[in-house]
Amino acid sequence: APTPRRRAARRAVLSGAAALAALTAGMAVALDVGRPQWRDPEFYVRLDRLRRWQAEAPDRPLVVAFGSSRTQMGLAPAAMGYPDRPGSPLVFNMGYRAGRPLGAYLQFLRTLDAGVRPRAVLFQLSPIEITLSGSAEEQYSVWGPRFSVRDLVRLGPHTKNPTVLPRHWLVSRVAPWTTYRLAVQSDLIPSGQTPPEKLECVWNRADDHGHIPHSSTS
Repeated sequence: APTPRRRAARRAVLSGAAALAALTAGMAVALDVGRPQWRDPEFYVRLDRLRRWQAEAPDRPLVVAFGSSRTQMGLAPAAMGYPDRPGSPLVFNMGYRAGRPLGAYLQFLRTLDAGVRPRAVLFQLSPIEITLSGSAEEQYSVWGPRFSVRDLVRLGPHTKNPTVLPRHWLVSRVAPWTTYRLAVQSDLIPSGQTPPEKLECVWNRADDHGHIPHSSTS
């Protein structure tokens, strides 16, 4: 029969495993329901600012720009000089790193899902990005941890192997505390980040209009 010490050790191991499973499940729910900015802060941190603009200036026509880092770093709405008054365009930058045409389209659909209804939309396209075609998993497998289930469904028709993106997504959900560590730390304890980590967290450099300047100019 197991000794009291062995029984205590077994209970400790089982309790630890149960706690880890509960924390992992809770994190998975938070990523899609409560704190989506931990899953994809580059998008959702700026979406929050866009929503604030929409609430604070409902009488200004909203113009939202989508595209790759060329848009993200190259379009500065604050420098356009539009006055803050009714009828004056309110431009917001939702450009996204490596957001080639398919990726920019996904960010556009995400923005609509969030209830944002712009008066006009600007899509940035460049010849080099148009030629960099390929299936969704060839272009965006690295984005797997950032996707929601709805994102995976939308990208499904654009894949050659429909199992690749879900597999990347599942791996990130199995180890969420490692995968999303920087995003969680950036949100909860930003002062605890080291300089290389701060450089990686590009969303922290976004201004009120979503523009994220290049690290060499920020």
